[in-house]
Amino acid sequence: MRLAFPIITVIFLLFCVWGAVKKVDVLSAFVKGVKNGIETLKFIFPNLLFVLSVIFVVRSSGIMDAISSFISPLSSAVGIPPEVVPMALLRPLSGSGSMALLQDIFVSCGPDSYTAFLASVISASTETTFYTLSVYLGGIKEKLGKVLFAALLLDFLTLITATVVTPFFF
Repeated sequence: MRLAFPIITVIFLLFCVWGAVKKVDVLSAFVKGVKNGIETLKFIFPNLLFVLSVIFVVRSSGIMDAISSFISPLSSAVGIPPEVVPMALLRPLSGSGSMALLQDIFVSCGPDSYTAFLASVISASTETTFYTLSVYLGGIKEKLGKVLFAALLLDFLTLITATVVTPFFF
């Protein structure tokens, strides 16, 4: 934190100097950028609010635990430890939630275990699909279903690929 303040101050001063050299009204440019940011926020906020609400409901209701319990026997049969299933299911919904589950895996299984290694690979190679789509494609209604299907399919293929490839590196 102590290092961040001087770095931010230097960056701020560099922008002001750059603006003076280029003869740009820095204050007007900043205000214009803020206005554009607020317009963008108005555009994506409803979609973002929906996704965050769904994440809250899924995490709070126990649906994720029920789905994980149902899938765990099948996942164990294909080489995915049961501890990894909740994290793999939550990853497309919530990056911070999946990171919390990854931390739980580190604590319960050990950071040097195969389970933790596989969970780390899955976490690093998948995307928070619903959040990303709501932010980048929130205003596009047509073809969103196709993009969502493709993104979730890629998340699933990444999970399978991680399960197949990770044992070679552990």
